[in-house]
Amino acid sequence: MRFLLCILFALLFSACVSQPATQHIDAANATPDSINGMNKFAVMKGEKALEYIQKAHIGKIEHVEDIAVLHYCSNSSLAVVWVTVYPDDKTAENETLKMVRSMKKFGGLWAGVEKIRVDGTNVFHVPVKEQYFFVKNRYVIYLMPYNMTQSGINSFIQRLLEI
Repeated sequence: MRFLLCILFALLFSACVSQPATQHIDAANATPDSINGMNKFAVMKGEKALEYIQKAHIGKIEHVEDIAVLHYCSNSSLAVVWVTVYPDDKTAENETLKMVRSMKKFGGLWAGVEKIRVDGTNVFHVPVKEQYFFVKNRYVIYLMPYNMTQSGINSFIQRLLEI
């Protein structure tokens, strides 16, 4: 009997060890607490953030593992940052390209979306809205800067690319 219990325990233990642990990534904590003297505040997270962001989109936002709306504030500037976590790099890339196609198809202000390079990374820029978004690993980062210089925006993006 003791022998059977030992075998059962060994089987259960090996099954637990061999299963990969799913790691939850907290979108609100994926970016630095401070960038260029601007402090981060998590405004919305999870389902509430997804519902809010979905209202700003025509297409469906899919495959989201976590999402957050962040504000980076200083005395004179504000950066609104949406961080979306996807299951993997490929899904993040596909969802970003789907968004670019949708913007171009929708037209108007969004049709001018263009690809630029910042620190060797493709960053999409919507010139009329002065908004930026890019993929970094399994994250999609969307940036809406207010009262920031172009060099300040580039520096901000470079810090976000460090995640």
